[in-house]
Amino acid sequence: MWFLNKETGLKWEVVDQELMLRLQANVNYEQVDDPKQETKQAKRNEKEVTT
Repeated sequence: MWFLNKETGLKWEVVDQELMLRLQANVNYEQVDDPKQETKQAKRNEKEVTT
């Protein structure tokens, strides 16, 4: 489960059940969806070779 620290903007993955309950009760933390890995697709320049 992922939590956002509202003061710092950092996202944390939490797996400890006790800590999850504490963070859910804390107003400085908000449960958020899993952050998606940013993938970059490089464009390749394909040049035709003429002879």
